[in-house]
Amino acid sequence: MDLNLPILDQLASCKNLLIAGMGGGYDVFCGLPINSLGFDSRIVETDTPGQPFLALTPKAMPPNISIKESYAGHVGRAGFGQLEEIDLRVYGVKAEAQPPTPNCGLELTVLSNKLRADREDYSIHVQRNNQVIFTLPTLGPGGGGQSFCEWAGHWVLEAQEFVILDGRILNHEYGYDEMFDWRLVAGKPFFFFSQNGFVYLSYNDQTLPVTYDYILHDGCCEAGSARNPHGNDSLVWFYGARDSVWYYTEIHFNR
Repeated sequence: MDLNLPILDQLASCKNLLIAGMGGGYDVFCGLPINSLGFDSRIVETDTPGQPFLALTPKAMPPNISIKESYAGHVGRAGFGQLEEIDLRVYGVKAEAQPPTPNCGLELTVLSNKLRADREDYSIHVQRNNQVIFTLPTLGPGGGGQSFCEWAGHWVLEAQEFVILDGRILNHEYGYDEMFDWRLVAGKPFFFFSQNGFVYLSYNDQTLPVTYDYILHDGCCEAGSARNPHGNDSLVWFYGARDSVWYYTEIHFNR
């Protein structure tokens, strides 16, 4: 049956769509016939009673990737600068988080070369066989380095929202304002990047068809780090804001 509803014409140009209701799920189900707008959608139960996911995956998404989003709160007056005042609903996942690659740490062996990332004064120094080969200035003492990993014969340093591959600053090469949470998922590189005021997701050199205004990251201590992006070999989970709404999101990667 072809329902020529005016709302479909009004929503045809929208990039993001929030479906919300008063509870019980019936009003959400009434909003699900949006496949003609370029989405595959379904309700997915969670371990939290009465709080299902809305699995809303753009049809342009690669076939081996699916997205599950769930409402996690409103941005409110605190905005993005005072995140501790925002009462985000914490879902969490049963999956165990893993490091960005199997070989990470302050000391690495890459193609028989001994590499080390040292934090000294206001810089991070990468040494190869005791010789400094790269220096990244930092905003304060301690360096602020997030990860130092080996990948397919390369070294990858992530620090202060920069990603450096073998001494090449990828932010500059790609024209990204920020890059963060670089990791391997199903053997392919995944990371977040910001450009022109939005945050995007990149996987295997492809920009995924989903955007956010902000992604929680670089939070410190137990409470802050719990809401940072995490992942393993088949799953990435994070909190992101879009149009003043917080979402808890899981992205599943099938081999």
